[in-house]
Amino acid sequence: MPRSTRRLARLRLALTALILAPFALLLTACPGPGGTLIQSVVITSHTNGQVVSGPRVIGLAATLVNMPDVGSYTVMLNGVAVAGTRSGSLITADIELHDHANKVAVEATSTAGNTVSAEVNLDYPFVTLGTYQAAAFAIGQDDLVSITEATPRKMIDGPSGRPSVLGGHLYLPDEVLNRVLGYDVVPSSSGASPDFVLGQDQFDDTSGREGATGLHAPGGTATDGARLAVADGNNSRVLIWNSAPTAQAAPADLVLGQGDFLNNVPSCTATKVDHPGGVAFVGNKLVVADTDNNRVLIWSLPTANGAAADVVIGQASFTTCSNNDDDQDGAAEASPTARTLSGPLDVWSDGQRLYVADSFNSRVLVYDSLPTTNFAAADRVLGQTNFTTLAANAGASGLDSPSSVHGNANQLFVADSGNNRVLVWQSVPATNGAAADLVLGQTNFDNTTVNAGSLDPTANGLGFPTGVYQTGDLLIVGDYENYRYVVYGGVSVP
Repeated sequence: MPRSTRRLARLRLALTALILAPFALLLTACPGPGGTLIQSVVITSHTNGQVVSGPRVIGLAATLVNMPDVGSYTVMLNGVAVAGTRSGSLITADIELHDHANKVAVEATSTAGNTVSAEVNLDYPFVTLGTYQAAAFAIGQDDLVSITEATPRKMIDGPSGRPSVLGGHLYLPDEVLNRVLGYDVVPSSSGASPDFVLGQDQFDDTSGREGATGLHAPGGTATDGARLAVADGNNSRVLIWNSAPTAQAAPADLVLGQGDFLNNVPSCTATKVDHPGGVAFVGNKLVVADTDNNRVLIWSLPTANGAAADVVIGQASFTTCSNNDDDQDGAAEASPTARTLSGPLDVWSDGQRLYVADSFNSRVLVYDSLPTTNFAAADRVLGQTNFTTLAANAGASGLDSPSSVHGNANQLFVADSGNNRVLVWQSVPATNGAAADLVLGQTNFDNTTVNAGSLDPTANGLGFPTGVYQTGDLLIVGDYENYRYVVYGGVSVP
């Protein structure tokens, strides 16, 4: 072989070695100690921390890696074995989730005795309740059968809107005493005493006030996990604290609906509101039920006092505010439509859909996504069979002046004030006029009397319920006519 040919051959061998070197490294990296392949199990159907919506029973799937010979395997839910099936390298199981916390673990042992495992923590938001369930305890009264609380620090005269929990602190609005009561922890029994008050300097003070530390007939509250917002009704504004307020009369950081903390001029513009009733954070948006302007306003999260809203729903423009005005002429009309509102009192979102308690139309409007254009039409309606009726009704699908709405990824709760009850949907309602699954405050869907017909408060009855709020395994309801908030405890299932 000529010398040039031998030199070319050596060059080709060298190049081939360089090309194959990474693959050789990859192959030598795969084996574990002792030259064996690393064995593992990977849960492929769900991710750690996933929030599960929809049916409670889920299909779990896990894949065995480099483990052809399996001696045994287990699937566990919260430490309890669940029946599973293995087919080759795939392990599957049908798992019935508990309310909220679910630790799912898969473990497999090879015939050689090597054990591998994987786990994920899943959240199934749900509060298991029953029709006419008794409340567990009351806040604002010393028990569930009295309306006699007279201690200024503990009494609640007007439980008006949706409560909130932020940083473990509970905030309960009281529109009559012009304050929001603050509890360092969520109470666990009747007769709890608050730790601080917002809107007043002292617990004995009850007059409506303006300023950064004042409140006048506050309505609903809301939190995004960092901030607290309060719809300050008679001051025609929304107050925002940039962190959880825990001090007596803590001043708000931001005001919307007014140019500063001292003005109180209700109006119908992009920067003004008129007696707002409820508020909600939706991602980086703030949504306000501007009650007396018959509209809902949406802001990109504002950072300056008196900022202008970006979107209005319920009205064709920021300067028309008549109820049920679909002709865009500034005049009220007899019938509602999918685009109009009349006295909306509350707003809430599950992160995807927007719900509006359209009180004077005796309905809840559902938008499948947060509207980004003015005068958007709702996608569904609850409490009515169509968008053009407004008569108050009872039954499993009727509403009468709903005042508050809240829920989670799997349930919806509506304070049906005029029917003296709370309706619960156990899944996201998908059709107009969808029937609720259970009722609180009444023995059945047809009864609508105060306290289910009792002359006095009971653990089971309600009198004109207002704010409704779910936190953990608790449902908190403002029981207006009984001067209290009642707290229902969920029972974990299965």
